[in-house]
Amino acid sequence: MMAGQKTIIGELEFSGKGKAKDFFKAILNAGEVGRRVNDMEFEHLMDLLIRHPRADEKIGSGVESVSISCHSKYGNRFFKLHRIDGTEDDFSYPKCIDGDHNPITEFSYACRRAVEKRLHRWKTQQMDGNYLKCAITGESLTFSQAHVDHKSPLTFSVIAKSFMVANSIDLAKLEYNRIGIIGVEFSDKALAEKFDLFHTKMAILRIISAKENLKGSHSARVTPTKKDSVL
Repeated sequence: MMAGQKTIIGELEFSGKGKAKDFFKAILNAGEVGRRVNDMEFEHLMDLLIRHPRADEKIGSGVESVSISCHSKYGNRFFKLHRIDGTEDDFSYPKCIDGDHNPITEFSYACRRAVEKRLHRWKTQQMDGNYLKCAITGESLTFSQAHVDHKSPLTFSVIAKSFMVANSIDLAKLEYNRIGIIGVEFSDKALAEKFDLFHTKMAILRIISAKENLKGSHSARVTPTKKDSVL
């Protein structure tokens, strides 16, 4: 599938994975949600689908058509498979190109899933009327503009890795439930609850803007402020 730095998918040849993703993203974003892809798009998508780490599971009885769908909670588009036997499934075009996440990344995603509801409640509790305030810039933010930041040095990654080490977790033996195209959760509910408790004891949280979150400039600031809080 690869020739040097090129990415080859069926009869299509791209200069790299990024260009391949751009091509399939353009198909995904073309037209309205609910449309069935045309015959040429379908052929390209089937060539893409066979690269999926669980292609046999996705294809099942055979794919009759593909439509563009949208996740009701997260608002992101995805490809929906309509099988010959009437069943449906979705698939991620980046996963077809990149393959599965490495074990530590998948573990981190499951950890985030375990605390998702608690973090959402905490964020809601910080609301002052209709707004939240950025702990770095002081600007007022809408709920969607605000991010929950795990203040350095106890970033979320550090907490997750500390939990893994403290509990001698063997990543190779973990089992996950796959949640559509958006991630995974621990199959072991007790493990999810255990991480939730561990995270609650460790995390120091604050609200920051999406811009500050992307900059990452906040990660080195460890001096306590009035904006810090705990779960």
